[in-house]
Amino acid sequence: CYLIGHGVEQSHETALEFYLRAADQGDANAQYSLGKCYFRGHGIEQSYDTAVEWLRRAADQGNA
Repeated sequence: CYLIGHGVEQSHETALEFYLRAADQGDANAQYSLGKCYFRGHGIEQSYDTAVEWLRRAADQGNA
């Protein structure tokens, strides 16, 4: 996992790239993870508004 460096070198940027690809395709787990990254500012500028947008998309699919 690139976000925490489990089995690979830690890279928030790479994690975000993969999360964004999957989230754009409707993957609720990726949408949730992407929302958390925006909320915490991991690898990207912190944005509560964008975090809420992604977390709502995940919740709309039952991932809450």
